[in-house]
Amino acid sequence: MASNDREVSVYRLQGGLSLAEYLLEPDDQVRSSDQELEQDGVSCLIRYGHLETHEPQWVSHARDLTGLSLSLPRMSPFAVLLIDEGKWVYALTWGDGYLMLDRETRADPGFGLAFAIRRLDEFHIGAMTLHSLDSSARTAQISYPGGADVGKYGVARFGEIVGRLRGSADLSDLTYGKSRKTKKDRIISGLDSLRVPVARQFDGMRSDLDAISRVVDSPTPDNSLRSVTAVRPIKSGHPMLPKLQTALVRSLKSKASKSVAQGTPLELAESSDELMSVKVLRLAGSGPMLIKVDELLEEIKGRIGRLDEHDVYDSLRTGSIQAYSDSTGTEKVRGTTSALKWLYFEKTIGNHRYILRSGSWYQIGENYVDQIRDEVSRLLENKYDVEFPLWNGSGQDSDENSYNKLAAERLGAVCLDAKFAKTTQNPKIELCDIYTSSHELVHVKWLGSASSLSHLIAQAEASISALTYEPAAMEWLTSQLNQSSKGRIIPKGVPSTVVLACGGRKWKARDLFAMSQINLLRFANALPPNVDLKFADIPYGPKPKAK
Repeated sequence: MASNDREVSVYRLQGGLSLAEYLLEPDDQVRSSDQELEQDGVSCLIRYGHLETHEPQWVSHARDLTGLSLSLPRMSPFAVLLIDEGKWVYALTWGDGYLMLDRETRADPGFGLAFAIRRLDEFHIGAMTLHSLDSSARTAQISYPGGADVGKYGVARFGEIVGRLRGSADLSDLTYGKSRKTKKDRIISGLDSLRVPVARQFDGMRSDLDAISRVVDSPTPDNSLRSVTAVRPIKSGHPMLPKLQTALVRSLKSKASKSVAQGTPLELAESSDELMSVKVLRLAGSGPMLIKVDELLEEIKGRIGRLDEHDVYDSLRTGSIQAYSDSTGTEKVRGTTSALKWLYFEKTIGNHRYILRSGSWYQIGENYVDQIRDEVSRLLENKYDVEFPLWNGSGQDSDENSYNKLAAERLGAVCLDAKFAKTTQNPKIELCDIYTSSHELVHVKWLGSASSLSHLIAQAEASISALTYEPAAMEWLTSQLNQSSKGRIIPKGVPSTVVLACGGRKWKARDLFAMSQINLLRFANALPPNVDLKFADIPYGPKPKAK
């Protein structure tokens, strides 16, 4: 006996348009038909057909071996059914039907994920996709055939986006659950769409869609899955994007705004300490110009200041910048990047904080931002009780190295700034700026921008990881200390204290951008349990601009 339900992918789209407007124009590979119909007084539209794509590459090999003229084009059948329910339009897709939908601008983002976190058994998650927000840009797809709790997936509490979730869900209020006397749960998966069984009959299917929406619109449960939606990427069709883009442009044009800062593109993050200069190849109609890295934000502001407000965002997106590891613009670091990727921006609208980072937008719940700030404040209370000398900046490239030498001498420590270890995993890694007689790794940075803190955290993270897991790093450190301290300072295994010392500002949570706070917490939580993280405020004078 056939079941009275069938698994399908469900999308929810904002209502108010004709049903045809939710579909993309078919290209020359699509053979399809559109048909409008009315079911139980509800307007519907179905597109069905098949995709004709190029034949697989292996076909030529089969021809060569057999001498036969084989014709094996790929043909993929599909269908997508649109149901107009007023406030929402629902799309049910089969096969490649989802490719017909204008998902970027019309789909309700995170619809399937919202259902999943409210109905999945938090202790039996079957699979999860994780995207890291740090410089590694790591993506991981993890599964446990028998299901596992969230903790086993290694989800970081901060700085990680959870993508698609799959697992066993309670479907007792759907046709699937109502038609079964015992087992009411079923494996589902969700992100923007929801993969779930719905009724074969039209009225039962509508009832299922209504039940699904009630679940999605209900309060977020107070369980381990709650944090899954704390940070969400914003896609190109998000209704908030025009407002955010305008806010960014106005902040760039405002001399008083402090909500925009210079960042580092994610693809350059691993080389951030090597960057010395950038060449603005194309931006706002002006020609190439080579400048120091820390002068880029002011250069961008100056160039876009001449543009009409409506033209600025596209100019930033298409603007081209090349980074160099020297001051003369000869040693390129990777390829060119968009000018937009060099900007970091935050804006609070309603109950959400919106962030631009490396050219991508993210939404963070304001309660989550408050929680982050409270945890960072507690973290920063662990002060490094050592007095540093005054940092009077010169504005020159050698400024930081000169200060590190001075500080190391005053502290009776060894300066390892600009000295690089080489390991199997890291051909060039700076283990610390200063190594003390108490066996502490001190990382020093003048925090003049959001990217400066990112560099500081990245250096400390790479250092402690190398010293913990790569024997070559410890061997190099021992060798350097033997040479520099004449045997007075010999490391005793992995240092148990990491110190983040900053000049240019004091360590205050409220003065840090939200993403900087997230990265700081992620780093602190990832440290080995026997490593203590401390913070030092370096006394400083004003840092003049380089001439």
